[in-house]
Amino acid sequence: MSYERSTSYLLLIRLYRKIFINIKSLGTLVLEPGFYVYIGSANIRKPLIRIQRHFKKSKKIRWHVDYLTTSLFVEVTAAIVCSGLTEDCMYETILSDKNFVAVAKGFGATDRRHHVTHLFKVKGEVKDALKHVIRKLTETCRAIELVA
Repeated sequence: MSYERSTSYLLLIRLYRKIFINIKSLGTLVLEPGFYVYIGSANIRKPLIRIQRHFKKSKKIRWHVDYLTTSLFVEVTAAIVCSGLTEDCMYETILSDKNFVAVAKGFGATDRRHHVTHLFKVKGEVKDALKHVIRKLTETCRAIELVA
């Protein structure tokens, strides 16, 4: 994938059990088992490097999502990368989709104060939710890629 002005992504994250995450700026978050999506942006020359970083357990904690992805009871299972789509558009797509519920106010959204959060819990069947959101994203993304 080449560098383009707007690259946003969704991480598909699975929590195997209830976890407590202490983030200084947000307090202690309690997350129930299940599937979640996290919205991020990678407006850098090599966006896949940032996205692949999320799959690693051992890393320096830099962003809110790192507190989540470094947990032993959490697995990043896939990423959906959208070229030509801003983080704001990705947020609006997920926020308006009934298959996702906003959780953890402020999580990952400190640079986007008008966003409630960038972490959403998947309601119902994850396969159906992802099919639906991928269909919506393909209408607006210049290119879409699945990383697993």
